[in-house]
Amino acid sequence: MHDFTDTQGDPVDFMLKAMALSEECGNVRTLVTQINRNHATIITTATQDQLETYRTLLSRAEAASEAERIYGSGSRLKLSHPHIRQLIMSGLLDVRQTMDSDVPALNLAT
Repeated sequence: MHDFTDTQGDPVDFMLKAMALSEECGNVRTLVTQINRNHATIITTATQDQLETYRTLLSRAEAASEAERIYGSGSRLKLSHPHIRQLIMSGLLDVRQTMDSDVPALNLAT
């Protein structure tokens, strides 16, 4: 899992690490939401290295989102991932509700 303790001073680094964690555990719904909410901030304030990281992550998020549209919402969740297990046990993630919902679309309007 990602360590967020070293990113307190840079909001873009924090956003990118949070998105990477969502991707790592297959939480596509959260990843798409994070991208939709933070896209404008990232593209206007990120360094070139951060933008490169973001573009790579965005490309993988687009593919993951398309896969969930084909195979179903929640199909990419890694249920054995420690972060997903914590979310389920705390009640913050309801797998049945996730699987019954629509896959959110990327909305990159700036």
